[in-house]
Amino acid sequence: MLLSLVLTGCVFGPYQAVASGKAGGIVLKSWSWVRDYKADEDPSIFKSVKTGRGPLGPNWKKELSNSPNGPRMCAYKLVTVKFKWWGLQSRVESFIHKQERRIFTNFHRQLFCWIDKWVDLNMDDIRRMEEETQKELEEIATPGDCYA
Repeated sequence: MLLSLVLTGCVFGPYQAVASGKAGGIVLKSWSWVRDYKADEDPSIFKSVKTGRGPLGPNWKKELSNSPNGPRMCAYKLVTVKFKWWGLQSRVESFIHKQERRIFTNFHRQLFCWIDKWVDLNMDDIRRMEEETQKELEEIATPGDCYA
């Protein structure tokens, strides 16, 4: 069985991605998966105390494009799935793409709604958090669980 999942950044032009309709973004409640919905991670409800951003309405993309000096953050990922097993290929690839979209959608919603937790961080803070996380993972991982 051959399965490869490739995540690479900026391999296609952002305008091409938006024009083709393959661009993701923050998805409001009506478009998210029901089992994943959390009110405290709903961009249509959340209002940032620190930045004043939010809540996002149904036309938030148009409102942002009409505000050329407004804050922006873009992250593009191209996900390619290849599962070469006759009879299962299209089903497995479709399932993986569906889960990938679900994961990215939830992450984008969380990223927006957690802005007050990260907006004031600098690179030193982020590096410190990375080191702490690495130490915590090393403590809980036992040989054989993830690696030998």
